[in-house]
Amino acid sequence: MKRTRQIFSAFLCLSLMLTFSACKPNYDDLPDNYHKETDAPYSFVSTYGVQFAPAENGYYFVVDAFLFFMDAESKQAVIVCNRPDCKHEQETNQEEVWKCNGYIGGEDFVQYYENAVYTITGCSTEDDVLDLSVGDQLTKISPDGSNREPIRRVNIENHSLQLHRGYGYYIGGVKGDRESLYRFPLDDPDAKVEAVFESTSIDEDFIPYGDHIYFDADDTDQNFCLFDYCISKNEVQPAAKKYFLSGIFEDQLLVQTGYSAESAMTRESFLMDRKTYEVTPFLSFQMEKADDLFDLTTDGSNLFSAHALYEPFFDETSEVYGVYDFDILNRSGDILHSFRSPKSRVFTFYPGDERFAFIHWWDTKDWCIEVIDKQNQFKTETVFSMDDWGNLSPPTAYYTNSGL
Repeated sequence: MKRTRQIFSAFLCLSLMLTFSACKPNYDDLPDNYHKETDAPYSFVSTYGVQFAPAENGYYFVVDAFLFFMDAESKQAVIVCNRPDCKHEQETNQEEVWKCNGYIGGEDFVQYYENAVYTITGCSTEDDVLDLSVGDQLTKISPDGSNREPIRRVNIENHSLQLHRGYGYYIGGVKGDRESLYRFPLDDPDAKVEAVFESTSIDEDFIPYGDHIYFDADDTDQNFCLFDYCISKNEVQPAAKKYFLSGIFEDQLLVQTGYSAESAMTRESFLMDRKTYEVTPFLSFQMEKADDLFDLTTDGSNLFSAHALYEPFFDETSEVYGVYDFDILNRSGDILHSFRSPKSRVFTFYPGDERFAFIHWWDTKDWCIEVIDKQNQFKTETVFSMDDWGNLSPPTAYYTNSGL
């Protein structure tokens, strides 16, 4: 644990020197592909479960309104607070909880962006401690948690917020049961939120990549369609109908067919050229039943398929969730590794980066976070969990004040 603290301290000190001091990049000069410092991490996109934010030497995430950092080498998670006298989540005095540097009191959103951590925090102050559960302030936090800078008030009802090349993007409601893709500039807190695209339905799991935002939505005739929002041109155009977005693979869009009657027993995947929108057949997957649940996603190099073994996925009588088989594949479709999900649990899967994929399992009693180590024969390891009483574990996660 001592080595973990040293690694954590070194990372935070370096990042703190960079935070707030780096020059603002010229987003127009960036290449039309992933740029780590200024772009949303497209292979970590998820609007459900715990969100993970890749940083220089680890990952940030939020659990029960506390900000955590997991060191990539040791896989140890600590609350991002350097106050030696702080009780963190063990604090019982409501007037003291908000003083913990790791307490954010807001939503689960977190993103490491341009050498700082961004979260949605509560509006609590020393004189206003009743709003600890309210999260409506987009806040920029130094990597060690000691400094905070409010960016702007936000009103986001879901977890779809993503920061990308100087803007925040999210899906929100419009009057009349419609939805819109919104954006706002990060450097102008007084600027109005701009509606980029409006539809009867927009998938919250949109993918920012390079100079584009890719998302699934209904078109004007309420047909399912893949759309392309070009940031530099501020234009939205349809890319293809009857395909839905699965990820970015080798600088192309990985797309899949829907559950049409003609291909009910097959799930087809394609690679779509981002400039011409031409599709090339990629991989096919045979289903045992026409209504089998199936999903395919990618981290840009590996492919991850999830296939439901039991139907229905949710039994309203017994409240038992289905079991999934996971396969990790290469681009030829060869299986590199397989594993099965626990029974009676729902999950969120994150393809992750070149080092780890993440899984968040939960049920009515407890939950856990697991990592899949891609550099160690895809070994799966539980790195964080919650017991039946709502206590976080391992307990040492709360008593590792790094002394920064």
